[in-house]
Amino acid sequence: MAARASGDAPGPLLRLRLVHAGCLLAALMLTSACIRRPHDPGPRQWQMRGVVVGVHGSALELRHKTGQTVTLLLDQQTTYTHGGDAASVERLLPGTRVMVDIETSAGLPRARHIRIFGRPSTGSAANTRHGYGPSPTGMSKWCTSSRVPRDS
Repeated sequence: MAARASGDAPGPLLRLRLVHAGCLLAALMLTSACIRRPHDPGPRQWQMRGVVVGVHGSALELRHKTGQTVTLLLDQQTTYTHGGDAASVERLLPGTRVMVDIETSAGLPRARHIRIFGRPSTGSAANTRHGYGPSPTGMSKWCTSSRVPRDS
């Protein structure tokens, strides 16, 4: 084999290796664009229907029909409507049915808009459990008195 002079062009093997390296680099660059990016932890919006358990300062406690209780943050951006008209937080009495637009940001569920329906439920069982499930005394949700008639 003869030694190459410094001015000679690269050999076919070196040229092939350079082409392969270029193709590999291009493939790596193209596939890196397809890598899944981390999920954007931006605000998540959802709705909930339920019954007001209570309002405690800037916190609204709701009970869903499944029995799950959720606490939502109320702030100056929270709006209220009742029958299509503007309302206020004073309308959120225990037993009132509501539908809430909620925005969860940084793990905190904030009430953005609250639609208030009807009037609060009345009766001892309704005020205790708001019409969902048995009352703490074990009576059915339809009982409104602590006295149950006995069979003679």
